[in-house]
Amino acid sequence: MAVLTGIWSLLTAIAQGFVNLVLAPYKAAAWVYGIMTADERAAAAAPELAALTAKLTENGDLSAFDAILKKQPDLLGAAQAAIDAGSVSGNGMDLLEYARLRALVVEFPADEYIVNALIFGKSADFFFMIFALALGLLVAGLFYRPILRRVAGGINVFNGTLGKLASWFVLLMAFQQIIIIFLQQVFRANGLPISFFGLELVPGDDVVTMPWFATELMLYNAIIIAFACAYTFMDEGHVRVDLIYGAMSRRVKHWIDVVGTLIFLMPSMVGLWWVSWHLAMNKIFQITSFNPLTELILTRNFDGRIPGASSFKQINWNTSTGENFSHVPLYYLLILVLAALMLIQAVGFLFSSLDKGLTSDAEHERRLRDEAANSDEASAEDLTAQAIEHATADAAIDASTTSTNASRPTLGSA
Repeated sequence: MAVLTGIWSLLTAIAQGFVNLVLAPYKAAAWVYGIMTADERAAAAAPELAALTAKLTENGDLSAFDAILKKQPDLLGAAQAAIDAGSVSGNGMDLLEYARLRALVVEFPADEYIVNALIFGKSADFFFMIFALALGLLVAGLFYRPILRRVAGGINVFNGTLGKLASWFVLLMAFQQIIIIFLQQVFRANGLPISFFGLELVPGDDVVTMPWFATELMLYNAIIIAFACAYTFMDEGHVRVDLIYGAMSRRVKHWIDVVGTLIFLMPSMVGLWWVSWHLAMNKIFQITSFNPLTELILTRNFDGRIPGASSFKQINWNTSTGENFSHVPLYYLLILVLAALMLIQAVGFLFSSLDKGLTSDAEHERRLRDEAANSDEASAEDLTAQAIEHATADAAIDASTTSTNASRPTLGSA
């Protein structure tokens, strides 16, 4: 019975994941709209709350209503629960309106929407939404195999493009390292005091010192790792120890890839996202306590904040100590980028391996012949184009030579 209950819960969660996938644009738009308009709605509700508070003070219901709503994370829910329980001595409609206005008129109105968005980033709803998307593509691909190849090819192009773009940071690292060494060893400078005609190229150089720029090289390295790790995996550039895999047949290798992706690669990337999410959010939003092992944000019930939610100081990208690189939160954000891109690449690798594992040897040989034929046709087209270019160039040279000779007087002419 417990097994059946667990299976039913899993199927329900997957079905809800499909629903959340459809509603994701609406939910994201609602969060953005709520954050942008929270202050305006709070300002509009403030006079109504003041008038209702005066009314409740006159009839003596204010203290009873405050006792019901004290330290409740969901003010409307607490008010409705008190009405359903029959523990409200005053007017129930006044209590609901008071709870609604209290929820709007807070010192930081946007916190509620920010908290909901942050919780969703490592929630079961978000996980099953992504799971439902991958499962839907997988099922469709099993019925129509080209879907598997197209999804895998699209993912390879996406991660390949990001990896190639990130590789340019190697050149930037080398250039900046040369500048740092040159300025430190030749000019004994502790910053980058580069300015032409009074134009300071590095603003705030008296604050941002040479150790800051030296530590910034670590960020470039982190960007390369985060954005190019999936591309390196796609290009089979990671170090692997092959003891048994190389002796297997082609189809067995692909089925081993399928099992390894499902058992090792995907769970490890999901775990990396789960553990790293709170680290990035704590740094970026300076949350007081975001529990790394649950989807909950813990609370200290700060005055002026939403009851049941942690304190947000501000969105901050500038966190450091001493002369170190100041944009430390970017490191934690790049961990999430690494986990996301590797998980996307794992899906592409799974689809590709599954398609190749289901492909018979005869079909595989036919695909290889077709690819070779297409490659030969492309090479032939290139050679033809080159021959045409050469012929055109030779014709142009011959025409130029003929024109030049025609313009010269012949021997013996008057």
